[in-house]
Amino acid sequence: MTWLRAQVVDGARDLLPPLHQATVKRITTHGMVIRGTETIARSGNAKSRTNQHPQTWWVMVWTGQAIDDMEGEDPLDELADRKAARKVLHIRSENRR
Repeated sequence: MTWLRAQVVDGARDLLPPLHQATVKRITTHGMVIRGTETIARSGNAKSRTNQHPQTWWVMVWTGQAIDDMEGEDPLDELADRKAARKVLHIRSENRR
């Protein structure tokens, strides 16, 4: 298996900590899902021990078609609706006890 390193950069500066041992898990019409491990030093010392955290990124590629498909849509609205629905379902299940 080939491991990749995924980065989000602005010029030479990382905007997010890179993902090590990254693999592309899924490719869709407008993007892809990448999984890997984020490695963070416990202190500023380059030789310090590290904490490793599994991460999953969903990368959306903003093509002209994607923009047309998403026109008028706000993904944050959908996430808020899902959270509200889960909260209502949770309250209902607690009331049944």
